[in-house]
Amino acid sequence: MQNSIRRQLDGEDNVPFIFLGEAAHGLGKTFVLEAGVLLYFHECFPPAAGEASMVLSTAPTSVQVNDLLWKDVRKLIEMAREKGHQVGKGILPSEARINKTGTHFAVGRTTSDSGGKGAERSQGQHNTYQAVLFDEAEGIPDFFYNGVKRQFTGNRVKLWVLMANPKTRTSRFQRMKGQAGVLSYRLSLLNFPNVVHGREIVPGGTSREVFNGWLFDFEDFGAHPIDADDPARYTFQTAWEVTAPDGRVFPPGQWWLPQRGFLYGALGIPPEGGDGDTFVTSAQFEQAVSRPPRPKTTDLAKIGVDGARFGKDAGKVYLDLDGNVQLVVTIQAGDTQAYLRGIRKAADLAAAAGYTQLSVRVDAGYGGGIVDGVKDAADLKGLFARVTVHEIHFGGVAHDPLKYADRITELYALAGDRVDTLSIRHTGPRLEEDLSDSKFRYVTKNVEDVRREVKQLESKDLFKKRHEGRSRDDGDGFVLSTAPEFIFIRLTTAGPDPAAVLAAFRAAAQRR
Repeated sequence: MQNSIRRQLDGEDNVPFIFLGEAAHGLGKTFVLEAGVLLYFHECFPPAAGEASMVLSTAPTSVQVNDLLWKDVRKLIEMAREKGHQVGKGILPSEARINKTGTHFAVGRTTSDSGGKGAERSQGQHNTYQAVLFDEAEGIPDFFYNGVKRQFTGNRVKLWVLMANPKTRTSRFQRMKGQAGVLSYRLSLLNFPNVVHGREIVPGGTSREVFNGWLFDFEDFGAHPIDADDPARYTFQTAWEVTAPDGRVFPPGQWWLPQRGFLYGALGIPPEGGDGDTFVTSAQFEQAVSRPPRPKTTDLAKIGVDGARFGKDAGKVYLDLDGNVQLVVTIQAGDTQAYLRGIRKAADLAAAAGYTQLSVRVDAGYGGGIVDGVKDAADLKGLFARVTVHEIHFGGVAHDPLKYADRITELYALAGDRVDTLSIRHTGPRLEEDLSDSKFRYVTKNVEDVRREVKQLESKDLFKKRHEGRSRDDGDGFVLSTAPEFIFIRLTTAGPDPAAVLAAFRAAAQRR
């Protein structure tokens, strides 16, 4: 935060100023990272003539604002006074407010919507020095986020701190992690001094004894001892010996599989949305986002295009270059030319990276005009030795009907198979949710006159019902771009002999 402030004072542009922390219990996030930052900013940025300095702190309830956050503010003021430092001058006796002057103050507010005018109450502040602190940010409604975002214009120094114990993956707090200019941190008890060293270093913080007790508290927290690491499920190790309530002793280096409560309560990790019923887990997605870029090994670039239809839908163009996947453009309107421009932008990126073949996969529910436009685009043919266009019917027959009920299920399943090797460079804010919270189930279908159990992804309507009416646009564009080329090869009974088909598959697989 101090580095950000120094850069802002030096006049740099586009300095990240939003700091987001997912925190476990008992780390002092309210005391240090909220109350401490509030007093720091208030004391260090007094306004000159004609300027204003304001700190806004908020939480979902009055108890969280007055009895938790501002209780810690008062405690810090008292601790400073005991050491001879006068801070917080002008704090009101019973209100969450410090008034130094009419243009220099700090205030605590709840996030009440005030009869539908909450967004108006949360905006309108445009001060020279401005800090906003969100405590328990996961419970703060969207209108407050929207109002605060509008405050950060014309500031000399600005700071936005959002802290939460992350219990879901669908809140506005979670979606903030994918936005430009946001620096995200995960504060786990595995890195907390009291737990790491086994003694009290931070007074009042969670102890190793409490942490060990949580390992076996299967009603609320709990983690199961396992034999080996499972990266897809957030497994972790303890560097110290752990004794269970029944006397079992687990040596240093023991692996543990955390339950839902332990994820957010002890590790600061939002729990998975599903229960083994999704093709991609959030842990796999996070690893793909942090994975370094992959080297170029093929000549084939792949573009996935999901079209917007109506309502909250948005069109997406994703690009996959040897497993380096990125969102190229988001399109709000159903404008064929806008999609063609987005495809051309992705194609230019691929050509500049040295790719000589292009595969464009377009959602057939919207993309007839897009498909024709790509096929007729002479400029694309000039960039690549070969351009292939596939119009994909999500409800169509899967390439492997023995496993999947339809094409869209197969696309998501194949993305799940590949995610452990992908490097996701840039995405829309909803991609993690689209992939890790799109559920599948087993259904019975007749395949080649034999009844078989196959996997089927939940319908788009059911996904929308669970996600406030929005479609999985990022997910659909992503899985279109990452699918292997060979699954789009059409086979018929009148086709070539099996040996020729197998040779074609192998050749296509090598071009992936």
